[in-house]
Amino acid sequence: MMLILIMSMIMFSIVIWMLFGKEKPQFQIMSLQVPTGLMITSTSMLGNWQVNVSMKNPNNELDIKVNQGKVGIFYETNLLAENIIDPFNLGEKRSTFLFSNLTTLPGTFLENGILLEANGSRNDSGVLKFAVQINMGYEYSSKTESKRERIRVYCNDLKVQFGHGSKDKGELIKDESVDCIGTTI
Repeated sequence: MMLILIMSMIMFSIVIWMLFGKEKPQFQIMSLQVPTGLMITSTSMLGNWQVNVSMKNPNNELDIKVNQGKVGIFYETNLLAENIIDPFNLGEKRSTFLFSNLTTLPGTFLENGILLEANGSRNDSGVLKFAVQINMGYEYSSKTESKRERIRVYCNDLKVQFGHGSKDKGELIKDESVDCIGTTI
């Protein structure tokens, strides 16, 4: 009887740990650049983006193994470009940088009204707002247990300052690092 009680307590502890004993990875935008400028045509927004995101594992005694992932750049709700994140491991209480080069996807078309508004904003203030989204499959692992999860990370309202010409580079306006919001899916 005592053995059953002890085994039950151990199993209960493992279940509680799996449900509540871990923290999601934390993300911050460190930089966002459009080094070769942004061309706004009558059908699309063409550019190359360089995104640098910090990812931190806040957990003690849990590693994070990233199995798959994608990072995308959005203007309003329109996906402009995306890139794959290669698998990697992130040890307990460690941080790393996810650096991605993204180029406008072939066949990316936006509504004319959105493009006219973007062109007007760039000509007036030189500032356009973008969003970065990260989708990632990862696994928490310790010496005894592991659990798989998926996370979607939103980094919104990223103000990028451009010059007024289509070849003028763009750079993130920031007073401090930009925190991102992650939700497990």
